Amino acid sequence: MPFLKNTTRSDNLIYNNYPIRAFVDCNIVQSGWEACAPNYSVGPATRSHFLFHYILKGKGTVSVLSSKGQPIDFEVKQNQGFMIFPNQHAFYVADSDLPWEYLWVEFDGLKANEYLNLAGFDFDNLLYTPNNVKLAHRDLLDELWYLVNHGEESTFNVVGHLFLLLDALQKSSGNRKELQQGDMNDFYIEEAIAFIEKNYAFSISVEDIATFVNLNRSYFGKIFKEKTKTTPQDFLIRYRMAKACELLHDKSLLLNEVGTQVGYPNSLRFSRAFKNTYGCSPREWRYTNIN
Repeated sequence: MPFLKNTTRSDNLIYNNYPIRAFVDCNIVQSGWEACAPNYSVGPATRSHFLFHYILKGKGTVSVLSSKGQPIDFEVKQNQGFMIFPNQHAFYVADSDLPWEYLWVEFDGLKANEYLNLAGFDFDNLLYTPNNVKLAHRDLLDELWYLVNHGEESTFNVVGHLFLLLDALQKSSGNRKELQQGDMNDFYIEEAIAFIEKNYAFSISVEDIATFVNLNRSYFGKIFKEKTKTTPQDFLIRYRMAKACELLHDKSLLLNEVGTQVGYPNSLRFSRAFKNTYGCSPREWRYTNIN
């Protein structure tokens, strides 16, 4: 299944936009390369997705608000990078003497935050400095260039390379975290997500999920949000809506059939949940992304 990709090219810019969201764990939103003019700036603004830049040449300054709303300013130079989190207020500007040239990729997905945490990123730690520049150039840089230059490939191909990029990011990050074995909270969350994956089409509630993993609902909600940065209810809705997008590709299915298959026998409730998630109705989404 190919992407319906929109591409812009000029002497100093390559920009790919991917309108289709076909996977639950991770999806690519855009990728690009740009050689910026001196003092070229972006923002201040917030985004709905994760955004990573890797600096090929030059340098610049990034200004963001921390998790506590405090301003953070830092310089980013050649062979470094920076991450911007969803809903994080950010502004970045190229240096006046040595303006940066960078590659970027924007992405989202239910597992994206977990993967970035392993690489040492969070709202307060956004600077990427590789533990091995050669490794970063061999793997991370190769995957970034691949996404920039191969947006016309199939959905599986491009998203597959996004996963390879995230793997390279985690391996090459100077702030990477090692997986801790035997963490019971991780076990509970994995079991809860597996339960959702198997039962999202039925009328399940957060209480049902907490009961399945044998935890008090309040405590379950607390550790779930700590691990995934979202509530169990929001996770369940986002999972169902992502599955709905997959089903909407099948034009033989009526909209109410799609809703029923993702746990919404009431078509009005399904349409409302879908619009709250994607900003448009299922019918509008199908028309825009399929027709």
